[in-house]
Amino acid sequence: MSTARRPSSFQRWFGRLVTRRRLRVTEHGRDNVPTAGPAVLAAAHAEPGDGRLLELFGPRPVHVISEPQSVRTALQVLAADQALAILLEGSPGVVERDRFNRRAAYLALVSGAPVVPVSVLRGRAVEGGIDIVYGAPYRTTRQSWPRTPRQVDATSLDLSVHVLVARDAAHTLTERLAHEPAQRPDGGTR
Repeated sequence: MSTARRPSSFQRWFGRLVTRRRLRVTEHGRDNVPTAGPAVLAAAHAEPGDGRLLELFGPRPVHVISEPQSVRTALQVLAADQALAILLEGSPGVVERDRFNRRAAYLALVSGAPVVPVSVLRGRAVEGGIDIVYGAPYRTTRQSWPRTPRQVDATSLDLSVHVLVARDAAHTLTERLAHEPAQRPDGGTR
């Protein structure tokens, strides 16, 4: 039984309508997400609600997995030529970040799916809105069984560098810092 969720076309349309009435959502790099075939959207340092934004926005529907779920479920989604979003929420430590990168690297090695780094950046003020930045895809060659720990480690290291570069580029593109405190109208912080 699949535990990944994916909204219907109506849910995506209605959700975008409601969200855009409350927030300015701007997407950058939509063309970096493959329009067909398997794809892994990797959002590190995600905040609560980012999974919902990835479900609603973007060039194609995605299944969202926000916690360590069955690798089998993720591979079933990718085998069906669908997009999968994996999230690492909060400000993770080294161990969690390493596990996240290894999971994304493993999925890429097994399926041959490109990994698209995603940065969800919030404005300095509530009125600033949200920017969703899709980075350039990381591509690796599909590896047949058995995939060795050395292959996974090497791919994970390459992917982690790629994700960090993409996140830095997202900050530069939007001219924002992801975790700056929001400014109150009186100039203080919240």
